[in-house]
Amino acid sequence: MHMQINTPLDGNELSKIIDCMYDEVIIYDGNYNIVYVNQACCRHYGCTPEYMIGKNFFDFINADWWDPSILPIVYKEKRTYAIKQKTYIGAELLTIAVPIFDESKNIKYVVMNVRDNISNIDLYNPQYLYIDSANENIKPISESKIMKELLQKVKKIGQMDVPCIIRGESGVGKKVVGRYLHAISKRKDKPLIVIDCDLASDEQLENKIKELLAYIKGEDSTAEFTSGSTLLFCNISQMPMKSQVLLSQFFPMDNKKKDAIKIIATTSKNLNIMMKNGQFREDLYYKLNVAEIYVPPLRRRREDIRPLIYIFLQDFCKQYGVTRQFTNGVIKAMVNSEWGRNVSELKFLVERLVVMSENIVIDVDQLPINFFGISDTDEPPIEGSSESFDEKMDMYEHYVINDAYQKFKTSRNLAKHLGLSQTKANNLIRKHIRAEDKN
Repeated sequence: MHMQINTPLDGNELSKIIDCMYDEVIIYDGNYNIVYVNQACCRHYGCTPEYMIGKNFFDFINADWWDPSILPIVYKEKRTYAIKQKTYIGAELLTIAVPIFDESKNIKYVVMNVRDNISNIDLYNPQYLYIDSANENIKPISESKIMKELLQKVKKIGQMDVPCIIRGESGVGKKVVGRYLHAISKRKDKPLIVIDCDLASDEQLENKIKELLAYIKGEDSTAEFTSGSTLLFCNISQMPMKSQVLLSQFFPMDNKKKDAIKIIATTSKNLNIMMKNGQFREDLYYKLNVAEIYVPPLRRRREDIRPLIYIFLQDFCKQYGVTRQFTNGVIKAMVNSEWGRNVSELKFLVERLVVMSENIVIDVDQLPINFFGISDTDEPPIEGSSESFDEKMDMYEHYVINDAYQKFKTSRNLAKHLGLSQTKANNLIRKHIRAEDKN
């Protein structure tokens, strides 16, 4: 009996195999340029290999994609190192960096093996310690220009001890911005106390503010407040008038006890209009609104959707003990959705897909029908019948084109909005828009 000997792998086959590895494999050349990375980078950084390949190491470091960094040390000391890192989407990684040398003993490549889920793994070089901090993984996602500008404003306000109102639609992440504002402030080592006015009873709110006033007066040593704390009132528009009266007394008292407590408030309602309608106290509004931050809706920062998807996917897979992946089709569909309930709706959808799917790979046909604008209460299909993948994609296309046409009305504007040629936009309008709907 003869043993069959397989021929050696060619470059294409080897690349496909490495691309399927669970661990991330990333290769740098001698000038800090990324020449290869496999698909695992999607899980770690929320982007595709195509986005990373060809870019320089410092493009990512300057944008705070991961921290700390080991590559410059490997180039300098020309030996293998391992390090614990954290990425900007919250992934905890163990990175092992191995230099590869040319004939002159110069570094030609650095190959990195990057693994997540790194609890209880010993480091090769414990002198490069990863510093754990609760404040490091709450930075809001800011791939979009509008969010980068917002974070610059947040950093500026964070260095000032002034009250602040964070406003924006429901579900945009106002609480996350509030936590980040505290995390980068001079008070970051002091407690952040969060009170949700929408969930607390009138009595609970009133008692909490009375405790605050007593602490400022020095009358109550048992209160949870300490000097330097930050108090975050979420949904302050829901605060009853009696509690508003009490809270408005805080500011002149706080002046007597310098820097005792900082107050941040969030709201999805227009407090200015509420004030004019007598629903919110004028004095409290102006005392709180020394600084103001507006968090834009998710539909205005689509570049943030993909990394958010990967954060939620990673969190829910870990929470439910499963492995799930999204196809590019699912991700594109989510990136192009309007997200009326913003980040909270996106998070809910990712959780639902992780929990309800029986497959590791989740494709477009597993998106719930209400994602396409079809009510869950619509009559179900006849038993035994099902749409093909092409039919489901056509249904999604129909929804996207109808939704865009209602907003933009012309093929030129629709083409610009969806990034299509005007010819293709015209063809899609003819296919999906009824003549009576064009008037």
